Amino acid sequence: MRTGVSCFAWFAVMSLSFCILANVEGQTQSGKSDPWKQLTGKWKCEGAWVHGQAMPKQVVAKMQLEMSKGKFVAQTMVGQQKGELAFVGKPSNKKLKISTVIPDRLGGQPKKSTMNCMYKFEKGVLVIVYSSDEKFPTEFKSTESNKYLLVHYRKVASTKTDSKKK
Repeated sequence: MRTGVSCFAWFAVMSLSFCILANVEGQTQSGKSDPWKQLTGKWKCEGAWVHGQAMPKQVVAKMQLEMSKGKFVAQTMVGQQKGELAFVGKPSNKKLKISTVIPDRLGGQPKKSTMNCMYKFEKGVLVIVYSSDEKFPTEFKSTESNKYLLVHYRKVASTKTDSKKK
């Protein structure tokens, strides 16, 4: 677990960050692959596990992630988090590095944080696993021994109002 960052805050940031992920099969107008196409949009958390334990339903219900071209905004019980995402290696590896600033809840200096994660799609659900250390996760499981955060997201259908804002 990261020093100085509570398990809850770490979970909140991780959950929001992974909502940015999506399928990398999209095409741009020029015909080139756009790895952000399926990750772009709003994502609602359906379930989350940290250190092998399920997060409370009231926490999961408030978690949401919005991603677009390497940027994310996440909603958690502790507030909003913003940051950047970058593919590590080829986008087809489905590994991301997340950079964000975590506010100090006790009034101290905010801390810049970097997290590693990987993702996959499983029956329409975006599955993201976050590592609590500098290494990338090696499996899509959260256990007491690996200390990963595992989050399942479902894409929120865009509305006509959302389309007009763009």
